[in-house]
Amino acid sequence: MKRLAFSFVASLAVLTWLAPCALADVITFTNSEYNGTGTGFGNVTNVLSLQATPSESGSVTPTGTTGDATNTSKTWTAAQLTALGFTADNLGIVFNIAEPGNADTVDLLSFSLDFYNSSFATLGSTLLVGTPVLNLASVGQGTGSSGWLLAYSNNTGLLTTFFSNPNNVLGGTGSIGQSAGAQENFFLVRTDVAAPIPEPGTLALLGLGLFGMRWAKGRSKK
Repeated sequence: MKRLAFSFVASLAVLTWLAPCALADVITFTNSEYNGTGTGFGNVTNVLSLQATPSESGSVTPTGTTGDATNTSKTWTAAQLTALGFTADNLGIVFNIAEPGNADTVDLLSFSLDFYNSSFATLGSTLLVGTPVLNLASVGQGTGSSGWLLAYSNNTGLLTTFFSNPNNVLGGTGSIGQSAGAQENFFLVRTDVAAPIPEPGTLALLGLGLFGMRWAKGRSKK
């Protein structure tokens, strides 16, 4: 009888935990690295940048920024994202860490994409589940170009609703711990397009190609 009761309670707990995921759009931490190319916020579809010590918290909305959000934070209309090839089926988010080398880990405490209509009234928010994610290290090189991939699950169609009106607006809210002052940022990526090879990798491939051509030329002479 006790075993049956325990199984019932355990099942109820699991269902309770899964219910929000099944009944709402969610963002999940994939534990996968995204390696982009180039540096600077102008090279990515940046949403939210945060900068403060020892923690960062803020948001970007259609009317401006709050808290520790910096001037590189940016809202996007559905029309702007559609023009860049984004849809409800291929939108992903990357969390970039830009801390100094002697303090290069942070805690990702929370994040959400926030949706608004053309009058700036809220349509809803999609939360990052499973937070906090502790002791995350920086990925790749360059501010704003590389990071950790976050996946968007369009369970209830909030993202579809956003893209249905070109004047709808997307913003973001986040909170980070263990920061030493550099700018962390969240930017959008198309999940149907592979991340570009970082510049060092490109140079390495070019070097291998030139070496191969030289080796083949040497063999042909022999």
